Amino acid sequence: MPEQLANLTIGEIMIWMTSLTAAVVVVAKLWKPFKRLMDFLESWTGEAEQRDSSGKVTKKAVPGVPARLLQLELDVKKIHHEVTPNHGGSMNDGLKRVEASAKETGKVVEGLDLKLDEHVKIAKEKDGELDEIKKKLAKHIEDTEPWNEMLTDLHQKYTSKPE
Repeated sequence: MPEQLANLTIGEIMIWMTSLTAAVVVVAKLWKPFKRLMDFLESWTGEAEQRDSSGKVTKKAVPGVPARLLQLELDVKKIHHEVTPNHGGSMNDGLKRVEASAKETGKVVEGLDLKLDEHVKIAKEKDGELDEIKKKLAKHIEDTEPWNEMLTDLHQKYTSKPE
């Protein structure tokens, strides 16, 4: 045993043990905040792509916060361009054209609906007229039923070939 350790008194050993225990407690208490800080810094800077010895990608790159913010900014600019009227090329302009077309189509359908109502009314009137004609025809057939035999005989008499 080294001579410096052999000359330590009980009090000095207790001080060293207490100091060592305090250092372990401080490290344990600070570990979670330190780990969170390291995780934050890692996500801020991102992670590089990892490859194996053959060059195949084993882990894709993860962009950091500044790169993701830049991409979001570009995406927002694209969206803004699409929803802002720009003389015909934006989604907003296209939507306005579709709305105008839908209103026009609605007017046409409304006109067709009125015409359909008119046609239904006429069809009902014609159905009534047709029922009346059916009744007249049935009456005519009933009235002329007794003549059928006589007419059949006359027809055979005058259409048959002489022998």
